[in-house]
Amino acid sequence: MKYEINEREEVLKGIKNIEIYGDVLDIGCAGGGFLCYLDGKFNINSADGIDINIPKKKAHSYNKINYIEANFEEYDFKKQYDFVFMLDSIEHFPDHEAIFEKIRGILKEGGRLIISTPNFLFFPNILRIVVSRDFKYQKIGTLDYTHLRFFTRKSIKRSLANTGFSNISINGINKIGRAH
Repeated sequence: MKYEINEREEVLKGIKNIEIYGDVLDIGCAGGGFLCYLDGKFNINSADGIDINIPKKKAHSYNKINYIEANFEEYDFKKQYDFVFMLDSIEHFPDHEAIFEKIRGILKEGGRLIISTPNFLFFPNILRIVVSRDFKYQKIGTLDYTHLRFFTRKSIKRSLANTGFSNISINGINKIGRAH
C-alpha cells in the first residue's frame, strides 16, 4: 500500500450518508491522495494536509492541496475546519488524548472528526499472536513497529468521550483477512 498517494476509498464506504463539505484537514496526509479523492467527490472549499514528512511524490497533477510539512502537535493552526480526517495516524502519537483535544480546538461548531485506526482485537491479529505465541512487530499492519499505541473499539471510544467528543459512531472498514 502506497500511503503517499492512497485514496483510502474504504474510509468513505464506512461513513455512508455523510456529505463532506467546507474546509477539510487531513492529519498525516502523506502525498494527499485522500484529499484529492475527496475533492473529486465532494464540494469542498479548502483541502489542507499536514504531515511531519511530505513525500516528494504527491497526488499527481493536483495543486489545490495546501501541504503543511510540520509536526501536528506543535503546529499553530490559524483556521478552523468542518471536517478533520485522521486516517491511520493516531496510533503514531505518544499522547493521543492531547491530540484529540487539539483537534476539538480546530473544529468549527458542528464539525466532525473522522478517524481510522487498526483494531488491536482484529481477529486475524489475535490469532497470529496466539498461534505464534509471539508479539512480533512488522513493517505494516496492526503491529507496525512505528505504532506507539494500540486501540480497541472500546478504548478509542473512551478516549474520544474523555476529550469531549459526543455522538461517536464506530464502523469497521476492513474485511477479515486484511490486517490493517
